[in-house]
Amino acid sequence: MESRNIQSSPDTPIGDCLKYDRSGSTPILLIPQPTDDPNDPLNQPRWQRDFQLAALCLMAIVATVLSPILAADSLVIALHYKLDFGQIALLTGYHLLAVGITAIFCVPSACYWGKRHLYLVGGILVCASTAWAGSAGGSYKSLLWARVVQGIG
Repeated sequence: MESRNIQSSPDTPIGDCLKYDRSGSTPILLIPQPTDDPNDPLNQPRWQRDFQLAALCLMAIVATVLSPILAADSLVIALHYKLDFGQIALLTGYHLLAVGITAIFCVPSACYWGKRHLYLVGGILVCASTAWAGSAGGSYKSLLWARVVQGIG
């Protein structure tokens, strides 16, 4: 849905059923119109909306970086776990497979119930699985499953 503001001229009659931003000298017609529900994001203060946007941007950056991040250290990881490059490549492959499979379920869920629960669950899963992957130590299987859970998150 497109969000835009239309400024009305001072001599334009302001309708009782329409909502305007009256913080400036000229009222601005709000499109889309916020509801009377206090939980409507359009009724939140600007700082709160900006904070939520910054948090979502940060999570998007973290989620985007997680897929290819191990590619730069493939040699070091292969030497640490004493495995060949094929098994190290599986760390990224299974991660991306989990991303793809999860999308099949998350997209309809977001359309039906909204995106808030997905942001919350995804953020928790990414943070927890990243801590899990960091503490995997010498266990390749633990790191592999942590990467799968990261992909789901």
